[in-house]
Amino acid sequence: MSRRVWIWPVVILAVAAAFPVSKWVVRAWVDRKIERNVGHALPDFTLTATDGRSFASVDLRGKVAVLHFLRSFCGSCEREKPTVRALASKLDPNDVVLWSIMTDRLQGYAEADTQATLARSKFEHPVLMADKAFADAFHGAEWSHVTPIWYVVSRDGHIVATLRGTQELEAVEAAIAEANARG
Repeated sequence: MSRRVWIWPVVILAVAAAFPVSKWVVRAWVDRKIERNVGHALPDFTLTATDGRSFASVDLRGKVAVLHFLRSFCGSCEREKPTVRALASKLDPNDVVLWSIMTDRLQGYAEADTQATLARSKFEHPVLMADKAFADAFHGAEWSHVTPIWYVVSRDGHIVATLRGTQELEAVEAAIAEANARG
């Protein structure tokens, strides 16, 4: 067998194996970047919601906060929308605040795409539009395509949990319980 005949399958196999390995390495690096926020104070911010209202980190004082990052064109975000809606329906907004944070503008998505995503979401809780400074304060604007991500913040304003990827309701509720236990 000539060298040319067997070299191409080897090259194809090497490239095919490199993709999942590189994906795993990048995911592990991003996960560590997100998890490093645990124990840190919630950054100061003010963002505008899709309905034009302003929301600020000071509005969360004395409450447990759940910040749910999502974007358009995210299959994982689509799959967990029932979890987000179920959580929102169970929470007492005077005790636990849920804000979804869309990273669409950071990705350069068209407003029509964002509006279509919002219409499919049927969220009744505030959906805020992230800007670069906000995303940089959490895990870096360059990683704003990495969604969904959840940050759970205790009443004293510290991030107590981060959840990455599609979450089940029980996992988010456990993180909220952890934030409540912290006080």
